Amino acid sequence: LHRISSSTCNEEEIVARSRSSVSLRDIQRVFSLFSFFVKDFPLTKGTEQHQYRASMIHTIAVVYFFKLDSTSRSRFLDKITKESTNPSREKDEFMSVLDRTLTTLISETQIPDGIAITDGLKENIFMTLICSLSCTPLVIIGPPGSSKTLSVNIIDYNAKGDQSQKRFYRQLSKVDTFHYQCSRTSTSKEVSSVFEKAIDRQA
Repeated sequence: LHRISSSTCNEEEIVARSRSSVSLRDIQRVFSLFSFFVKDFPLTKGTEQHQYRASMIHTIAVVYFFKLDSTSRSRFLDKITKESTNPSREKDEFMSVLDRTLTTLISETQIPDGIAITDGLKENIFMTLICSLSCTPLVIIGPPGSSKTLSVNIIDYNAKGDQSQKRFYRQLSKVDTFHYQCSRTSTSKEVSSVFEKAIDRQA
């Protein structure tokens, strides 16, 4: 944490930041997601040092990294590791931790036959699961065929709590889905009613 925060302390960047704004929602998500990964996510378990470090890497990935395109991701990693004594090793560790989690998650997830396991599908499944379990808002954006609906359906099928077929998912809470098909005639009241039903169900 100290290494990441210390990478943003020179005078030029302080001036640049004074002209920009930071989303307080993102800051709140960092705290809530870090707590979730430390306490409730099986794939970050280990020694205290490993657990905290892995949880922070996962938190950074969910809040910032996965929303970026490939070029911006590379720049982002350069930014947060530039004060490290070994930036290359830090970047490799960041990507290695994420890749290991995504690969393990996919191996524990039942996916229909004939579905290609692309990087996009891995990330969408991971983000859908994490944001559902941690009650974090998520909007998946992409062209047709980029596994948006597919990832939600896969999580809906797998995340059944105690009734899940895979042991990994039996360690997690059940995910209940509430569907709404938008159209040009959709109203804000119709959309909000779906959220209200989900909130009532969760309570």
